[in-house]
Amino acid sequence: MTKGKNFSCNNTGKRKKSDFYETPYSLTQQFIDEEFFSKQKLILEPSCGEGAIVKQLEKNDFKVIGKDLIKTGNNFLEEKEQYPYLITNPGQYLAW
Repeated sequence: MTKGKNFSCNNTGKRKKSDFYETPYSLTQQFIDEEFFSKQKLILEPSCGEGAIVKQLEKNDFKVIGKDLIKTGNNFLEEKEQYPYLITNPGQYLAW
């Protein structure tokens, strides 16, 4: 598997506002190619931003809902509905 890029940590002093770095389509495709997910079950992308992961999942005929606190006001931590799958790029919201 090809490795991805670490955008935020390598750009010290040049970070984007809100550390918004979309997941490259190629990395999402590699993930889809490596992992099995039923196309009959719904996937939640809780921090979808502009929808990079959502678009690639849809391109591969998956059923997906994209939500985002900043873009849509949907706070995943307040989500009541349950989903069979949750796919996201966790690096956007990690804090140590």
